[in-house]
Amino acid sequence: MQTPPIPENEQDRLKEIEKYHLRTSLSNESLEGILYIASTIFKMPVNLISIVDKEKQFFKVKKGIEIDETSRDVSFCAHAINKPDELMIIPDATKDERFRNNPFVTNDPSVRFYAGIPIKSPNNIALGTLCVIDYKPNHLSEEQQEALRHLGKQVTLILELQNSNQQLKKNEELLIAQANDMEDYAHIIAHDLKEPVRMIKSFLDLFTKKYGNQIEDKGKHYIELASEGTDRMNKLIEDLLSFAKKSRVRGNLKKSDLNLIVEEALNHLDFLIKEKDATIEIENTLPTIEGIPEALCQLFFNILQNAIKFVPGDKKPLIRISAEDNKSFRIVRITDNGIGIPENQFEHIFKIFRRLENKSETPGTGIGLTIVKKIADIHQIRVEIRSEIDVGTTFLLYLPT
Repeated sequence: MQTPPIPENEQDRLKEIEKYHLRTSLSNESLEGILYIASTIFKMPVNLISIVDKEKQFFKVKKGIEIDETSRDVSFCAHAINKPDELMIIPDATKDERFRNNPFVTNDPSVRFYAGIPIKSPNNIALGTLCVIDYKPNHLSEEQQEALRHLGKQVTLILELQNSNQQLKKNEELLIAQANDMEDYAHIIAHDLKEPVRMIKSFLDLFTKKYGNQIEDKGKHYIELASEGTDRMNKLIEDLLSFAKKSRVRGNLKKSDLNLIVEEALNHLDFLIKEKDATIEIENTLPTIEGIPEALCQLFFNILQNAIKFVPGDKKPLIRISAEDNKSFRIVRITDNGIGIPENQFEHIFKIFRRLENKSETPGTGIGLTIVKKIADIHQIRVEIRSEIDVGTTFLLYLPT
């Protein structure tokens, strides 16, 4: 067995692993989706996204194997990263001098076939691999090799998106200083997100055209969901930009039927509603007000998204939407059965990038309710919160008369 050589750029490589927070950040549905596609195309028993660290390799996402990490000196991937631009294929590890005495070859699980494409940072530095493993000698067709290369590029893109999101959070003070109004801030977000979203959409379209006949129905369904997700993301970005451009001009307000606006917000949330098995009850007819439709849709989208997401694991989300209308005021109530908000944190939840401690395990950026407050202020809507821990939260929207 040969110990994997250390790349000449090892120190830069370890800095990139640190930069992308690969040691601590969790996996996500996008990476799991890539691994599912790989397992469908290559039909190998083991599929991994592996990161090669200083002394070990650890599996960011895995399928078909129980362990989470191995020593670097027995790692196949540690060999692959020495040639960042090449796909490493080992047809039969027992016939390769580098691996014939490797304990993973001579002992359980008796690895025979390995194919790994390096995952690289934008600086062309290999961080790890996307690899497929078999317990018998095997090979990849030219089309399968090309598919593995494409999937490796997609993993790189996803990691870059994760890093961009992390950088957005770190640059909170800089962003706020530059964003004198929502238009400035929206353009910053759009600049960071629109191009990666476009690339993912293009990749999915290309991948479906070229390899669609090799993927089973479940895999095609996952690809369709991912494609629909990019469409929704593009629509939300465009809506945010449109809102930001109009937000300072009250003359752009027009009659907005809140029934239609809530319906559109729920359409955007359709996947999350199905995933969480949520029930949405609209108890009576909502009013029509003067407003910016896309902005009001964003307001309801953000409130409803939180109501669906922040529910204890033993509950199914139940959200009730109702309206009251009399001579003194008009109110829209949105009530959920979620985890609740401590009263001493009511004033903080509308501040940018602020997230409650008891919500830390649920993904989010901490900007959603900030946008709600901004939109409400523009429309002269007063927002009140009533909440009880482990019972639920009610948002009351006092509409202008």
